[in-house]
Amino acid sequence: MQVSAARKSTEGGEGSLKKFTGVASLYVKSFNPSKAELEAMGMKADQEPVYLLKDENGKVTGVRFAFLLEGKNGDDLIRSTVNLFIRRELMESKKEGQESKFNYIDKFGKTSFEFPSAVASGNLSANWLERDGLRKACKGEGEVIDFVRCYLNHGAKDECYFTKDDFDKMFAGNFTDFRKNVIKPGQEFDNRVKVLLCIRQKDGKEYQDVYNRKFERAWAMDFGYLHKSLLRNKQNDFFYGPIGETYAVSDFELREYTGQQNAAASAYAGAGHAAMAENPLAAAAVDIFGGGGAAADDDLPF
Repeated sequence: MQVSAARKSTEGGEGSLKKFTGVASLYVKSFNPSKAELEAMGMKADQEPVYLLKDENGKVTGVRFAFLLEGKNGDDLIRSTVNLFIRRELMESKKEGQESKFNYIDKFGKTSFEFPSAVASGNLSANWLERDGLRKACKGEGEVIDFVRCYLNHGAKDECYFTKDDFDKMFAGNFTDFRKNVIKPGQEFDNRVKVLLCIRQKDGKEYQDVYNRKFERAWAMDFGYLHKSLLRNKQNDFFYGPIGETYAVSDFELREYTGQQNAAASAYAGAGHAAMAENPLAAAAVDIFGGGGAAADDDLPF
């Protein structure tokens, strides 16, 4: 992966496990761990986690990025997992007239939906995009890059993008370069990322979860973009605390979840959450992206 160096954030520790809602600044404890690595961290694992998504014919259609997060709130330990996916499909909107918009991504990891004709003519609606190297993004690619940029505390001109070689390796199950360039084993507590914690309700049980459509840098104090993302991705099976239609930074305050708040549950959640078992890494991922279709191989970045 082509990625600029991390910019430092700070450090963490241990404590008791409770559930929380609101924004927390967490470390990446592990990335795509094996069954043995999960068990070494004290997590139940009945089978090897699945990181390659396949169709009924065994063809690899996507890859999963599972980041195990850890941090503290006072003496309490916070643990959760962000599951992100990149599909072998382009991110395409519904047609507007004779043309669809595609999600384009530049070498700095910034994205925008644009008409191909506008890209070809240089008449982009997003003036923040770098024209050089601009290409169509795969489904889920923008969320993975956003997480990486926030985790590494990147600035506007720090490069962060996947190459064709990166895609070829990852879709063959090889995440070595990503792990080496981004996570850097042995330096798990050098950097943090701010995530929105939530409670996922499934089959009468409640699980600690993370909103996976937008992230922030560890030092961020304004969550307006996160709020806008929530408004665009409503779902009823997640509780985020008192987040309403009107943005208020106090709504994103980190709070212990006591199980008493279901009556006031927020309807805002990410349509990109995958259904997970008790161990969120044990089950194979489900299709979390809707819309669009399979892209021609020569139109994909790999």
